[in-house]
Amino acid sequence: MNSNQLQVIPGISRRDDFHLVASRSALLIIDVQDHLSSSEYAKVDESNAYLFNTTLPAAIPNINQLATRMRSIRDSSDKGCEVLITYLQSQTPDCRDISLDYKLSGPKLSKLPSLRNPATFSSLPIGLQPNISSGKGDILLPKTSCSVFQSTNIQYILSNLDVKQLIICGQLTDQCVMSAVRDAADLGFLVTVVDDACAALSKEEHERGLEGMKGFSRIVSTEQILNELNYSIDATNEFCAVEVEHPSDTNFSNDNVANLIKFESQQCIQVQPASDWKQSANVENNALIRSVFRMLQTAQIKFLRFANVDVVNNIRAKAIPIKRLMNQNVLNSLSHQVSIAKVCVAGLPSYADAMVNETRIDAADVLIIKPDFNSLRILPYTQSSAMVLGYMHDQRTNKLSPLCTRGLLSRVLETAKRRGFGFTMGVELEFVLAKGVDNLGKVQPLDSSLFASLTTLNDQDEFINEVNEHLERQNIDVEMIHSESASGQIEVVLAFKHDVMELADNIVLTKETIKAIAKSHNLVALFSPKVFSNQAGNGMHAHLSLRKEGNESKRLQNIFPGRAPHSVSAIGQSFMEGILTHLGALMSFTMPTDISFSRVGEGCWTGSKIGWDVEDKESPIRLCLDSASQQATNVEFKLIDSTCNPYLALASILWSGLNGIEKKSTLRPSMKSGGDKASHPLPSSLGESLEILRKDQLLIQLLGNELFLAYTALKKAEIEYWGTVDDLGKYWLQKDAFS
Repeated sequence: MNSNQLQVIPGISRRDDFHLVASRSALLIIDVQDHLSSSEYAKVDESNAYLFNTTLPAAIPNINQLATRMRSIRDSSDKGCEVLITYLQSQTPDCRDISLDYKLSGPKLSKLPSLRNPATFSSLPIGLQPNISSGKGDILLPKTSCSVFQSTNIQYILSNLDVKQLIICGQLTDQCVMSAVRDAADLGFLVTVVDDACAALSKEEHERGLEGMKGFSRIVSTEQILNELNYSIDATNEFCAVEVEHPSDTNFSNDNVANLIKFESQQCIQVQPASDWKQSANVENNALIRSVFRMLQTAQIKFLRFANVDVVNNIRAKAIPIKRLMNQNVLNSLSHQVSIAKVCVAGLPSYADAMVNETRIDAADVLIIKPDFNSLRILPYTQSSAMVLGYMHDQRTNKLSPLCTRGLLSRVLETAKRRGFGFTMGVELEFVLAKGVDNLGKVQPLDSSLFASLTTLNDQDEFINEVNEHLERQNIDVEMIHSESASGQIEVVLAFKHDVMELADNIVLTKETIKAIAKSHNLVALFSPKVFSNQAGNGMHAHLSLRKEGNESKRLQNIFPGRAPHSVSAIGQSFMEGILTHLGALMSFTMPTDISFSRVGEGCWTGSKIGWDVEDKESPIRLCLDSASQQATNVEFKLIDSTCNPYLALASILWSGLNGIEKKSTLRPSMKSGGDKASHPLPSSLGESLEILRKDQLLIQLLGNELFLAYTALKKAEIEYWGTVDDLGKYWLQKDAFS
């Protein structure tokens, strides 16, 4: 049966014959709102404990996955994959317009949110907060009865959208969900219920609801929905697939890997943000991955390292012999090859493998690394290893872990894309090249040259050339290398990237490369924020600009400049103000050690107050101008260094900027034009920044409760530990030198 044509043969066709066709499908999310779905807004007692403690926590991540994937397809295609969100909200302040059933159903349903006191969604994941401001936008349907088909114009809307297949999820399984399913089926829609994306007051009521819907719909899992959507897209060519080239084994390089594995069109491996790692264990895809491994073996690569960066910026990695991977069903084995204790990801501080109880993470649970092969690199400074960075998933549920900071950045980037925005970013990595650090903590720099001195370029030509060659072999582009102000200090400028995830990965890979090359020369590369008390520190300055997503012809166009004051567009100004509004809290992520704050203050090239200025390197947010046109090109974020987790830091910066755009925030005056008079001082310590963070609801909601608790608990433990260290600078230098 051709599911694209949705042809029904009476008496012969079955519901299971009709898998989803993306262009004819819509997702209907029922009653997932603070009023009904958040324990913060409800009195949790024996009657509803199962709902709030068991079934909603399991269903909401699945609903989030469905909404995220549907929006992604919707915003990238001509039609289909609409997202409709229905929720309880009265049209009158006294709820006199709600159904008789609701008036008779107790205080929770007889007193609904109203236009005067609208329904809210702030406690839910980002993907479940109704989105009408970006992409094509969701469709919101406030309802006042059990069935959405009885108290809204949903049937009329679906008809206008040419939707034939309806995916339904939400709560309660045996009540509002079942009412909608039965009405939709009677009105001629092909209905699919997502069983693990529905919730009820008890397990028995959930199962009773599913049983009652069997005669009206298909009952499937979230995973099956996602697989059917992917198959529909591939089958109907709604997205243009890139032809896969197969380079010969004799001409192997990272470029060949990139050409061979087109993960945008090969859904078996690509990780979709905030969703399960999807794979299709068929012969072709297994052969594809095996061919990559064969080429790695031809290049004398014997081990593949699976890696992820933990919450406090340690790389956690394990190496698997490629020969072992080749002897297994590749796609199945890759997703379960490497596990790391959850406590090692978010329960251990930077100073030791010692559990911090306040994180509420013990040694019981395990996370698995699911590789993102877009990050695959051969490590030229090793004899026989390649490395792939990945996402951390819960071993039991197979869901993306909220503790995965790489996953957090991915979700931010996906949300920005849905809102129509992309980013272009570059970073400047600073480090001190030294002969070593003695037991007294005294650094022996290679030289005492000044900023942009030829001495370093001449004397360290071999080292610089080797670093550049190794980075080139990993497809990491270097824009510039020069000496900085401190003794032995070098800055490596990584080229701007339109893919922020790739840039974050490049930061991790570049630091490891520089450290490895330094060791091979019997030197040490120190990335500590402060090496010399009386000289400039090491930063990791980030340059950011905005792009417009959606229109392919303008996708790479910089929309940061404009005709507004200082030649910054209105959107660019709002982006800057969003960052400035949250700057004090952001420093908890971008400068996450007390030694980091020794770079803050007058004369430290970072500023001392919250503010911005044009081409002023003493300003924490520096507006950069094009030397030819004198128009703004990007903004430089200076309060960041290499002790930060780059995924967490970039995610929080970009999310703050996006919030400024969403609120259409007005940019405050520059420092030199009087803005300094009203400016607040920058936090002077990590502890002070953490106190600001604890009051910042935007960033708390971004991280989610589990990651926020883990991060703040670890940082509190580190502050207490460092307080016992006699010489903080000495400690960090030795840790940096010998780690």
